[in-house]
Amino acid sequence: MKNRSTIMFGVVLTGILLVLFHRSLFPDEVVFSNDGPLGAAAAEMMDQPGGFRGLWVDLNSIGYRAGSNCLTFTATLLWILGPVNFAKFYPPLALMIIGWFAWLGLRQLKLGPAACALGALAMVLNGVYFTVVAWGVAPHAIAASLNLLAVGLATNPDPRHRWLRLILAGMCVGMGIMEGFDVGAIYSMVTGTFLFFWTFLTSREKAKGFLLGLAKVLIVALSALFLSIQAISALWGTQVKGVAGMGQDEKTRQERWDWATTWSFPKRETLAIFIPGLFGYRMDTPHQMAMFQDAYEGGAYWGASGRDPAWDRYFASGRQGPAPMGMLRHSGGGCYAGVMVLLIVFWAFLQSRRKGHPVFSREERTFIWFWSAAMLIGLLLAYGRFAPFYRLVYELPYFSTIRNPGKLLQVFNLGLVLTFALGVEGFCRTYLRRESKAGTGTGAAGSWWQRAEPFDRRFLFGCFAVLFLCVIGWIFYASSRQAIQEYMESVFFSSASARMMAAFSIKQVGWFILTLAACIAGVTLVVRGTLAGKRSTAGITVLGALMVLDMARANLPFIVYWDYKEKYATNFLIDFLRERPYEQRVAILPFDFPDEFMALERLYRIEWAQHHFLMYNIQSLDVVQMPRRPQDLAAWDVATYSGGLLRRWELSNTRYLFGPAVYLQALNEQLDPTQRRFRIALQFDIVPKPGVTRDELQRSFRRGIFPGDKYTAVPDTNGLYALFEFTGVLPRAKLYSHWKVSTNDPVVLSNWVAGIRSQAPAELAQALAAQSPRDQATLKELIDGSFNPHETVLLAEPLPEASAASTTNQTPGTVEYESYAPKRIVLKAEVNQPSVLLLNDRYDPNWRVRVNGRPAELLRCNFIMRGVFLEPGTHTVEFSFEPPVHFLYVSLAAILLGVGLVGFLIVSGRREGDQEKPKPPAPV
Repeated sequence: MKNRSTIMFGVVLTGILLVLFHRSLFPDEVVFSNDGPLGAAAAEMMDQPGGFRGLWVDLNSIGYRAGSNCLTFTATLLWILGPVNFAKFYPPLALMIIGWFAWLGLRQLKLGPAACALGALAMVLNGVYFTVVAWGVAPHAIAASLNLLAVGLATNPDPRHRWLRLILAGMCVGMGIMEGFDVGAIYSMVTGTFLFFWTFLTSREKAKGFLLGLAKVLIVALSALFLSIQAISALWGTQVKGVAGMGQDEKTRQERWDWATTWSFPKRETLAIFIPGLFGYRMDTPHQMAMFQDAYEGGAYWGASGRDPAWDRYFASGRQGPAPMGMLRHSGGGCYAGVMVLLIVFWAFLQSRRKGHPVFSREERTFIWFWSAAMLIGLLLAYGRFAPFYRLVYELPYFSTIRNPGKLLQVFNLGLVLTFALGVEGFCRTYLRRESKAGTGTGAAGSWWQRAEPFDRRFLFGCFAVLFLCVIGWIFYASSRQAIQEYMESVFFSSASARMMAAFSIKQVGWFILTLAACIAGVTLVVRGTLAGKRSTAGITVLGALMVLDMARANLPFIVYWDYKEKYATNFLIDFLRERPYEQRVAILPFDFPDEFMALERLYRIEWAQHHFLMYNIQSLDVVQMPRRPQDLAAWDVATYSGGLLRRWELSNTRYLFGPAVYLQALNEQLDPTQRRFRIALQFDIVPKPGVTRDELQRSFRRGIFPGDKYTAVPDTNGLYALFEFTGVLPRAKLYSHWKVSTNDPVVLSNWVAGIRSQAPAELAQALAAQSPRDQATLKELIDGSFNPHETVLLAEPLPEASAASTTNQTPGTVEYESYAPKRIVLKAEVNQPSVLLLNDRYDPNWRVRVNGRPAELLRCNFIMRGVFLEPGTHTVEFSFEPPVHFLYVSLAAILLGVGLVGFLIVSGRREGDQEKPKPPAPV
């Protein structure tokens, strides 16, 4: 029976995922991913298995450390599958992993096959977990399933090997931290809290239960720390320590409030937990939905998630002053829980509160109450700035470093899945496992109603009452269509878009009522005994089918595919920039372009910078994604911005700049009037790609979407746009025979810092103020117009063994690249006199330098760049990124230990099962 139910679950799960992700089998199609697109997976900086030993992002800004790929399922799949197959199959494989972990966890709770199967499917199709997978952050959902498995292991009632299971539970929690980082850490706190309270509340002796709960939490915590030490070290080093704006003083926390609560969950959008699509789906729905373009027309998101708090203040003030520059809304995920899931969770909670005839044991009731409380707390905290509750936890140490209160909605959904699974188990005990006594027809229904338990009558009456109220609500909502449209127009949707979106929202309520009616009918058939006893399999099938069809329909808009060969097709600009891309950086002019030039802005920001530059390893000064900026980089940014764009581009080796071609004269006359070092390297125009029809483009524009993947650049000597070359940049690698250490008058320096602090954003200004006086002096001199960075390099510390050469006509020598990789750069230098070799890439203490194979001192030059001192002669200089890897081996040892424990428990369980089987009688 066990093997049969396991096989059936595997077949059903695989079938569902094949139907939903069948386009992954098409040769040129990959699944959309916002946070981990194919270009990012294919970038040389992500090359595996080297990523396990550390990651250096060389394609954005001037370079920065990004921790390392941890020994997770995600990183292992990337290594095994390669970039293209990873982009194709990672989402369905991640959901498969989530489903099996959830199933195993529920099996550990000793639930029946139906509860395990439906509970696991509910987790796979849950609106939060499914859509974070589809959005490109599947590790968050995998972390949830690992914690569910940990809950099952830690509360398994079997007394055999209880402490070994606790160690394994801790390792599951640790792997969740490795996968989900900050989200995994949140789950770990929830799991630890559950384990303590569950042990304490279910113990007959409270003092003993208190101590036992602490002991269990300690074992789980130490096991989790053992396995996740690599991730915790990387998390601390790249997300907290040395990061701008991450201070824990009261002033810094309050200044960070807007940043930390941008992605709060709006209270009114709680309705979307019950009604999918009420506020729309993705920002661009139904763009790229292929088969369902017409069905989901008007389905773009129109809620308030992702809204910059400045907009709230703007609306509250009656729209006084200029409109804010931040995002008005942004969403790529859903929160739908499923009607059937909510019905059974509601039933389970009511049953747990019954005084007589309890369906659930004392321990199970405690389980339901804890997770019900966790659901409520998670929801209230997810409201973030829209409710007062998040302020309480925001004041806790380091909680203010978490950027997204909406992440706490995942805690709500973990509790929902666990309570649902236990509810299905109770449903089976109460209704499905009894003999069917219900007849058919009106008379049979009436007789059943008379003899039914009062609880069942009240529950079904309540369900039908809710259905009636929903119908009434739908009528009122539909009658308010004009008001809905006016609201949408007030938040900057066009009249045509508002009309379609209002109609779509009203239609989604209709779909919800239809689904609710079907689910209530299914539940009624089970409760009255029509689908019980011998027909219990049909009962579970009906409930499961209603759940799967409902939740799968709600998830369809989040399944988006790209033709990756079309999306990543190159053009003459990309081909030009990908030639020796490590010798210069590229950026777009940071000006507000007139409307007639916005096509370039959108194409660059949405397509080239986020996709093509990553795929083809083109290095850009612009940052695609860096929510937590290193403090030294923040200080360098604010100083170089204050010193003018010309000096910023010069110091950062930003040779190429995109912009309208007519800007050439303004660049030379306004930014560089003396030397006029800007020229047009390539001139081009933006046109639709071959095969793209006008109707296809117009359909996107009507939805307010710029279809950047449908456009490309073509050479045109009279084109609107240009790739400018700034010939005054510093080379990426350069020899200096003259160097110095900056000094400055403290009063002058203090006034300079104060002047920047009065104008710059608080986070950047604080980063500058936190630098040492010498570093501040270096930054001040770097941006001074009288300083020539082509002749002199500024050092952070004096060189004890050498002095700078006096000014001569002799060049210090030449340097050229011998080879380049993101974490290993080899240069060939011909040095004529003692010199400092400057490499215009960001300094990090984990970089090492060797000269002719021998270790040398890594210098910090120009405040933030790397360098090394060289004597006259021919030298091979190797820069290599070598962060410590001892935590990697600790985590690897923990994983191997965990695998060994799993093997031991499996073998031990089989032996004990064989011993418990009755022996046949001896032959007479």
